[in-house]
Amino acid sequence: MEPLDLREHPPRAPHAILDGVVLLPRTIDKARALLPGGNPGVYFIGPGLSSSLLEMLRISEGDFAEVVAASRDDAEVAARVCANASAERRERWTAIIEALTVAGIPPETRPAFDALYGPRRPYELVLDVIASDDDAMFALT
Repeated sequence: MEPLDLREHPPRAPHAILDGVVLLPRTIDKARALLPGGNPGVYFIGPGLSSSLLEMLRISEGDFAEVVAASRDDAEVAARVCANASAERRERWTAIIEALTVAGIPPETRPAFDALYGPRRPYELVLDVIASDDDAMFALT
């Protein structure tokens, strides 16, 4: 896969789904930004939802980055990383993440979330908060 420079544009939207897994396309983009010639800018894989995704898929961040580097496209990445998690497990995780609100963020990760995104309304969906942050960061001035 080709490297990405995430200083020029954000990774794919947090709502994007690949092989039934929300955030997988976005996390692939973050890994592509770590390839030689890429630049992650302010984005990172872990800690956060992307690391939770990798935990659900039972793959380490380093192994995921290697899979992305060795793959031709998203479909190949998905085939390799989704093999470790049943369709039911992926579907359940996706449903949880798509419904996760700010109020549902675990107390141990809330300070990091607040540091990144500032105070938010408790009923806001976390994926919407992330998308809004991307939009604000790359807004045309």
